[in-house]
Amino acid sequence: MRDIDKNKTELVEELKEIRQRIAGLSQVEFECICAKKALHNEKRYIEASLNAQQDTFFLFEPGTGKAIRWNRAFNDVSGYTDEEISKLKVPESYYSPDDLKKATTVVNDVMDKRTGTIELELICKDGTKVPFEYKLSLIRDAGEKTDFIISIGRDISDRKLSERSLVFERAQLLSIFDSIDEFIYVSDINTYEILFVNQKMKNVFQKDLIGGTCYREFQGIDAPCEFCTNEIIQKQKPEPYRWEYYNPIIDKYIAIVDRIIRWPDGRDVRFEIAIDITEHKCVEESLRVSEEKYRAISESALDPIFCKDLDSRYTFVNPAMEILLGRPASELIGLTPGEVFDAESAAIVEDVDAPVFRGEVNNEIRTLNIRGENRTFHTVQVPLRDSGGKVVGISGIVRDITDRKKAEEVLLKMQKLESIGTLAGGVAHDFNNILMGLFGNISMAKEEISKDHPAFCFIKEAETSVSRATYLTKQLLTFAKGGDPVKEIFKLRTLINEVVHFDLSGSNVLPVFDQGDDFMLVEADKGQVQQVFSNLAINAREAMPDGGHLYLNLEKTEISGRTAVHLKKGKYIKIVFRDEGTGISQKHLRKIFDPYFTTKQTGSGLGLATVYSIVNKHGGHIDVDSNAGKGATFTIYLPESKSQNIEIVKKTAEPSSVWKKKVRILVMDDNEMICTLVTKMLEKTGFSVEPVSDGKQAVELYKRSLEEGNPFDVVIMDHTVPSGIGGQKAIKNILAIDPDAKAIVSSGYADDPVMAKYAEYGFKGVVVKPYTRHELLKVLSKVLQK
Repeated sequence: MRDIDKNKTELVEELKEIRQRIAGLSQVEFECICAKKALHNEKRYIEASLNAQQDTFFLFEPGTGKAIRWNRAFNDVSGYTDEEISKLKVPESYYSPDDLKKATTVVNDVMDKRTGTIELELICKDGTKVPFEYKLSLIRDAGEKTDFIISIGRDISDRKLSERSLVFERAQLLSIFDSIDEFIYVSDINTYEILFVNQKMKNVFQKDLIGGTCYREFQGIDAPCEFCTNEIIQKQKPEPYRWEYYNPIIDKYIAIVDRIIRWPDGRDVRFEIAIDITEHKCVEESLRVSEEKYRAISESALDPIFCKDLDSRYTFVNPAMEILLGRPASELIGLTPGEVFDAESAAIVEDVDAPVFRGEVNNEIRTLNIRGENRTFHTVQVPLRDSGGKVVGISGIVRDITDRKKAEEVLLKMQKLESIGTLAGGVAHDFNNILMGLFGNISMAKEEISKDHPAFCFIKEAETSVSRATYLTKQLLTFAKGGDPVKEIFKLRTLINEVVHFDLSGSNVLPVFDQGDDFMLVEADKGQVQQVFSNLAINAREAMPDGGHLYLNLEKTEISGRTAVHLKKGKYIKIVFRDEGTGISQKHLRKIFDPYFTTKQTGSGLGLATVYSIVNKHGGHIDVDSNAGKGATFTIYLPESKSQNIEIVKKTAEPSSVWKKKVRILVMDDNEMICTLVTKMLEKTGFSVEPVSDGKQAVELYKRSLEEGNPFDVVIMDHTVPSGIGGQKAIKNILAIDPDAKAIVSSGYADDPVMAKYAEYGFKGVVVKPYTRHELLKVLSKVLQK
């Protein structure tokens, strides 16, 4: 029984112990659960804290480059998603090759020293680069094995920008100081140590002065100078102290300005600017002589020179200024701009003077009204100062650049015309080919029906419309590059009289001609020059709808080169058209010669542009002077003919008198329609015609006909054949076969040099597309007569 009782007691004790153990285990489990919850909360707090940071947080394994953890700031800056970041390798994925080398070096240092700092440019997902300063820390486990590296990055874009700005500003200041041709240095007030010198100082003393003492380097002595001004400038700071001194080291008299300035480290330092006045001393001794020389120079200068006091009153004007203003110095001295110029020009002068009175140098180009004429001037003005540097007046020199500006405008207009030259020529050529078919067929149809036929009036109207279209292509060809006028010598006055009377007939505008010399000859393209005068007369008529007078004046003149710089020196005929019409506003005046510029609702904008182009191609010049409501004056210069003999052109004989036999004609044109049309025109007259479409065929056919004893009397060739041999090359080959061959060149490019100087290329005649059968027969008649 006792053994049984004993076993029970032991069992109870064991049971108590087991219960105690179970209770202890529950407490541990509870504590573990609490610890896990606290750890979870701490993790959330840490993540929330990291994501709230503006700096980037990044944790990665240095060996594998695997990203372990990062904050939201890194996502925002880099542009990568969490999934993308987890797949990218660090640091290869985020930095350039050069930065990667730096990063690798620093990471290796961190592995050894546990911490490190580096500046790198983070390459974001969109390719942009953001400068960052990173602080790196190494975290190891208990076994001293590498776990990971923590990188805290701060965006330093603003700092970098500030640094660059500071570097730029410092470079600016150094550049300014080094460009000043005066001595500049800075030294410590107490130690006399030289802190800064400009390039002028370095060049003169030829050694490194920084770090030395001012008295030893600048004066060659071993103790501070007896005349040192440090105490003076400290007492009167920030006011400067000015004095003069002779420096034996550089053998110069210098004027010095000393003052106290605050150095970046907070201490007061001496700032000195020294000006070499050695020459000034000599100048002072010879001031009277210099003033006389200045006066002599200014009085002999071709450009106007003037001086004014602080009240803007003239204190000096040279003879050129007297000539410009048309008043003697005795009248001008003491006057203000408002008493010399009209209100508008005076305001311009005062506006130009204003910055100079403030101490600035002014360099301006302005237009002023001088005695009723607008002139453009280039003015350079400088302030006049007293010995203390105070502005006491201004001085200026004026150059009249009116003619130069006009020359620049002429050049600009020429460039505008050239810019549409190629287009105009191509369009006109193609249009002329089309017009050739229309014009030729209409003219032939007109010949086939009687004037009583019901369709005759319609055909005649169609012919008139095509004629107007032809006139338009001639205007376009005026702008084409490379064209030369077909010139002849003629009396200019006779042509002007005929054109003006014709264009003003039936209107209420009366032409008034001067009674000068009638024998004024020019060598020019008569048709083009006629177009110039016709356009000007029509413009004048349209400008005077209620009637008025058109005054025309012709006179001989000689250009020396100073009055009109855009014209070559030589003899010219000056033609002036002056009307009493509505005039041209200043806003439109400079544009009137531009192609396609017009203020008329029905205008094409080619009239005056054509006038300008024709005059320019003849080596002349045209200018206009006008104001709204005050009429317009056009002035033209055309070179006078060097020859004073007028060529008398014999009248061409009628076709029937020169065609004694059946005439054989070879026609070459790559345009099938034109080739067929010309063939019909000639066959209707009774000619024997052979058409071909290419220059090579024309040469072969001409050679074969010559060998067979049945040669062609005339060859009519198109000048331009895009897909084959044109007339210019073909005529060379034909003339090599038959030097007596007679050829006529035809083209829609009326301005081509070959058309203008056809004889120089071996042709005997020229016919410009589009043309009628009658015009073609006239040319044929002349060629057959030769």
